[in-house]
Amino acid sequence: MRGHQLNVTFVGEAGIDGGAVSREFFFIVFEALLSRPICGRCAFQGVRGHLLPTIDHTLTERRVFRFVGVLVVQAARRGCRGLPGLCDAVRHFLAAGARISAVGRSLALVSLDDVADLELRAILDKVLQSDNNNNNNIHIFIARDRPL
Repeated sequence: MRGHQLNVTFVGEAGIDGGAVSREFFFIVFEALLSRPICGRCAFQGVRGHLLPTIDHTLTERRVFRFVGVLVVQAARRGCRGLPGLCDAVRHFLAAGARISAVGRSLALVSLDDVADLELRAILDKVLQSDNNNNNNIHIFIARDRPL
């Protein structure tokens, strides 16, 4: 798809793709990416506005995120906002060309709300509160049967 313009036609609908049809297509595709499993797995985790790519060997091996990246680029070329709900740090990292040099600036945008695991978020919140209160005593209880 590199260097090629995507032109979308919905079956059974008349119309020339001047941009609006493509934007509708990308809206439908991106909503499906966020709400339906791919290869039996969710590609993104977290809540809208703080979505992160799921760390998953199968998704990586099948190049799902590379395909998502191509869709995002094609969407941007057609004036679409792109994949809705991504964490600001991920959006910044991708916009910077996914270069290692962009990691530091991207990490500055990470917030506690970007942590999808609610138990881990609660633990990190305790650590941050303790640090803000200059409290050296942090009490965290973790169930042994649940891996971190």
